[in-house]
Amino acid sequence: MSRIIRFEVPPGKPVLRGHDYFWRVIRELDEQGTWTVADIRPLTGGGIDRSTIRDFVKRLAVGGYADVVDVLDGRPRYRLLQRPLAAPRLRRDGTAALQGRGQAAMWNVIRGPMGRDGFTFKDLALYASGAQIEITHETARTYVRRLADAGMLHCLRQGGPARPAVWRLKPVFTGPLPPMILRGHIVFDQNNNRAVGPVEAEEIGL
Repeated sequence: MSRIIRFEVPPGKPVLRGHDYFWRVIRELDEQGTWTVADIRPLTGGGIDRSTIRDFVKRLAVGGYADVVDVLDGRPRYRLLQRPLAAPRLRRDGTAALQGRGQAAMWNVIRGPMGRDGFTFKDLALYASGAQIEITHETARTYVRRLADAGMLHCLRQGGPARPAVWRLKPVFTGPLPPMILRGHIVFDQNNNRAVGPVEAEEIGL
């Protein structure tokens, strides 16, 4: 059953929630040695249920990203087997989830020459689509609108009834990880772990 946690995030403040933040904490802990689920929780502000963190760690383990190397006082101690920069998107059985691939594809296009020269949502849908993923016009339009509302894009030309707006990425937002659109339409910059847009979001434990 899904568990929804509501929290407010003022723009520019860290988001100490979700798999992306758990992964950031785990990578830092792993640089120091072995770690447990209990080690992660205090670094998330302490307001996250331990079962939510444990669920993510189990996904890492069955997905081949982490392994138990020791057990101390009944607590498994883990080390990472893989250390990608972006948090692994995994189902409970450890298989890769497709969630987030579309945003990553669009962000790669926006960060490239097109993002500097100017693009429309139609351009984004065309160039972000590939053999394994298709970006619809509506998906691209929504992603552009959220980034624009968060102040990440500069409008080069206003749109009209038969002419889409042309946008350019502001140079301050150039990190490799794509901005995520969380429920509540908050824009979360994974590169610096900060909210960029509106102030309310929901986290769903699946």
